[in-house]
This record gives sequence, C-alpha cells and structure tokens, in this order.
Amino acid sequence: MSAINPIRFFEHYKIPKDGYMQKFANTDDTYIQIISDGSTFDLRVLNEQGADVTVINSIQQSSITLAGKTFVTFKILFAGLKGIYQLRLIETRGEKQYFYYSMFICVSPDNTKLTKLQYKNTFNRDDIKYRETTLSEGVDIFTIRTEGGFQEKNYIPKSNDTIYMKGDYRFHLLHSLAYYTRQFTIGDTFGISDELFYTINNVFSCDTVYINDEGYTKFEGASFAPTEIDHYALRTWNIELAPTGDNLERDEQCASLFCTGFLHPNQYLFNNSFLKVS
Repeated sequence: MSAINPIRFFEHYKIPKDGYMQKFANTDDTYIQIISDGSTFDLRVLNEQGADVTVINSIQQSSITLAGKTFVTFKILFAGLKGIYQLRLIETRGEKQYFYYSMFICVSPDNTKLTKLQYKNTFNRDDIKYRETTLSEGVDIFTIRTEGGFQEKNYIPKSNDTIYMKGDYRFHLLHSLAYYTRQFTIGDTFGISDELFYTINNVFSCDTVYINDEGYTKFEGASFAPTEIDHYALRTWNIELAPTGDNLERDEQCASLFCTGFLHPNQYLFNNSFLKVS
C-alpha cells in the first residue's frame, strides 16, 4: 500500500500506552487506494469493541485497471459516525484471507477545530491513480487532520535580490522579489505519534497541499525538526512552509468549469469573477 494514503494499516494494532488516536471530523471524507495483485479487498468499520458497524454507503468502493495495474479505491465518509473506531482491511487471495488494522480513529464534530490537510499530485505517481475528470475513477484528494497549525504572528519576511556592485564599491539593486514563509507546527503542545507523523511527512512530498483550504509547499531546503521530551512517546514537529497562492474552493470551481467546457484555459476564476489572461 502506498505511503501516500492518509491511514496506515498493520497486521496487529492495539491502542498504545500513550493513548494517541488519529482524528477525523464527521464532516470529513478521505480515500484509501491499493494496487490489487489478483487479490480482492473489503474495508469495514469496527467500533471500540471490535464489532462491525459499517453503515451502508459509508464506504464506497471502485476499481480501474491502468497499464496492467488494478487500482482499488475506497472512499470513506465519516458522516454519521461519532466515537472511537478502527478500520479493518480484509485481503482475499485465493482461499486465504489476511486481516490488517488501522490506528484507532476518533471521529467527532469537535475535530473540525483541528488543522485539515488535503493533498494530491498533479499526475499519477507513488502507486496512486488520481481522477483526471469528475467522471473518471481514482482518488480526488486525500484528507487528514492533525493537531497544530500556524501561529497568527509567525510570518517570516524574505526577499530574492539581485544586487550589482559597481567598481567603486557602490551597490545597485537590479531586481528584488519580496515574499514570506510561515512556521507550521504539527502536534501542538502534546505532540503526535510517530505513526501519524510518518504519514504527514509523506503528505508534503505531494505537489499540491492545502492547509485549511489554502495552498502551501515546503520552503526550499526545509525539513521537519522535532521537539521531544525524554521518556515521552509523542513529539511536536516544525517546518518552514511557503504559500502557493492556491485556494481549494477556487481551484475546484476552475477544475469543474474546465471539465464542462465553460472555462477556456486562458481564463481563471479569481475572487469569484472571471479575469481574462492574454
């Protein structure tokens, strides 16, 4: 299974001693995608006691074969769920069955307060098949939530300058482009588990990442730096991000108009109005 998936699966998984759980809001939906090598798959929702509580239409399954590979996609809708759950993935290969379990997942309306990460790649890669149009099969966009976020006053001003030095040691600014970056914290005060951080680290390898609907990317050369306490399992992570200027709602409107033919590629939707670009 690709590491880009927002939920990881293990042969055995129990609630760890630190009690950390992955979190989603009951307004969220996300995807899991697997490449089938002749196996069939079934995904179920278990409650805290291990009973199957899968609701009709809460998990939507589809598949598509591309370049000799069969991609099995599960869309998971958390609407109607509230409490602690676990996903169980059943792989059937011939007469044998294999069982895999996710981290425990806390689903709550209060989790809308957590930072929402949505991510994808422009092209198929990392063993993930993305949807090219609203009619095609595959992953639309992955969703994951985490504690942490941006602080209000953490803008870091920067500029890209080209400076010419004259022969008499006088300097002349030829070109300057001002911009800013922001410090992004994952884990807040209490931190997150290494299992979840493994997933989030892969999130930022994607070329399209939205944080609470606004586009960001890793600043050049930036990497995650941990804050940790001895004998404490959870860690907080910090990284410097740069805004891309993208907005998820606006981008989805543009994509819809491109697909239906109402918007020509030399037009873009900006602040809910059309701006002609020559």
